[in-house]
Amino acid sequence: MRIYVAGPESSGTKLVAQLLKESGADVVHRSYPYGGDRPDNPSWPDGNDMHDCDAVVCCVREPYATACSQTEVGHTPNHSTALVHMHYALCKIYNQASARNKPVYHITYESLVLNNNSIGALAEMLKLDPGKIVTVVQDANIKYYNGVEFRDQRPLEER
Repeated sequence: MRIYVAGPESSGTKLVAQLLKESGADVVHRSYPYGGDRPDNPSWPDGNDMHDCDAVVCCVREPYATACSQTEVGHTPNHSTALVHMHYALCKIYNQASARNKPVYHITYESLVLNNNSIGALAEMLKLDPGKIVTVVQDANIKYYNGVEFRDQRPLEER
């Protein structure tokens, strides 16, 4: 099975592509946008290499961690740009998959971290062999939250 793995930059697409390759898929991996060495003029995949794929796997990651990762490695100059790129990336992926009548499956980076069976479930849905997956997923989000205070938004009576 040929799988098109796509998502915003720093959303876990490279990891998911590796895990699906291990389970037996032929993978086309695309980050949206790509060309992080040019954050002022990113390149956006046109989706044409989606034509010969059987399915699309769209990867997403919690927006704060994604923005932190993108700015840390130089893909975007700031969090505001990262958030715009994330939104535009998802719109492009869904539009391109829809235009080519491709089924879209979703996986979150956080599900990979919290439950190592989530990639196996996806592999089974795609008729792949989850028993071949050997890569261990590490939590790369935690470093962005250490020392960060977020306001508790629960109602007062629940605190």
